[in-house]
Amino acid sequence: MELGMLNFTKIREKYRIPEGVRLIYPAKADRPCSPPLGHIAMMADAFECGMRLPLHPFFRAILHSYNLCHYQLSLNFWTQSMETWLLWQEVSLSYPMSLYVFHTLVELNKCAKRDKEPKEEVKDSYYLTPRGSHSPIITGHPSPIKHWMSQWLCVAGD
Repeated sequence: MELGMLNFTKIREKYRIPEGVRLIYPAKADRPCSPPLGHIAMMADAFECGMRLPLHPFFRAILHSYNLCHYQLSLNFWTQSMETWLLWQEVSLSYPMSLYVFHTLVELNKCAKRDKEPKEEVKDSYYLTPRGSHSPIITGHPSPIKHWMSQWLCVAGD
């Protein structure tokens, strides 16, 4: 998803984003680590990986439990967390997933630094893997999106 080509009307329709959620392009002076007051920075490609707005309370709780902001999360985070949550919904017999169960099923890992990554954008980024030595339950994920950290937007509202 190319940020310069984003049509927020089409994005709202495709991902069912309510009008109360404001989407804006970052100004030249804005940085993901310091978006405009009242906004958060999000990768545009996170929508393709399962992230939705407004953010479900369980996913807000996950971010809070890890003490991370949206921009510190790789696209894998959204794919793995959404798949884990949806799979739990299917097999849990209506028992809601707790943070304890989520943390038992997946493990947070720090992404390796690359020389080409913008150093001022974010200190560290993180991804999820299944906890333990077992194979992933869900396979066949799409290839990583190159330059995903450079494609971001500002979001505000409920």
